[in-house]
Amino acid sequence: MAALTPTMANPELSERMVGNLFRFSAELRHDAAKAIKRLNDFDSTSRLLEILHDSDQEAVHWICIDALGEIYASNKTLAN
Repeated sequence: MAALTPTMANPELSERMVGNLFRFSAELRHDAAKAIKRLNDFDSTSRLLEILHDSDQEAVHWICIDALGEIYASNKTLAN
């Protein structure tokens, strides 16, 4: 996932990135979220928000919240 670039973005890749968030007990969620951010993949973020609105998928809401936090986290660090 580290080698993915914005020029590679497409709907199929978007679906795969969302799937990767939930694979292997969510161990890939940070890597997948970083790839989604790098790809500027707003389709994936929309899908995560849809999952959050689905009460039947409440068990995976924490993964969506964690991924969205990673995707929208600022790259800047605060100076002390």
